[in-house]
Amino acid sequence: MAILTAAVKLYLFLEYHAEDLVTDVLRMATDESDNPDLRNRGYIYWRMLSEDPEAAKTIILCERPPITEQSTNLDPQLRD
Repeated sequence: MAILTAAVKLYLFLEYHAEDLVTDVLRMATDESDNPDLRNRGYIYWRMLSEDPEAAKTIILCERPPITEQSTNLDPQLRD
């Protein structure tokens, strides 16, 4: 899963210079994998890249919000 995601991000980040790499990785993920989660992710990436690469770039390379601790917002009795 990590290799698939990294290949797609590399492809989008390098402005489509890693086309052969991402094609091979997507093919392996969708055709040769026994893992249904990996296959589904591969199909989702493949469809996103083939339908609208700019939208895929916006979605995949977006900035993620920081992870924050929310335990301070909970009632202390509930937390215990």
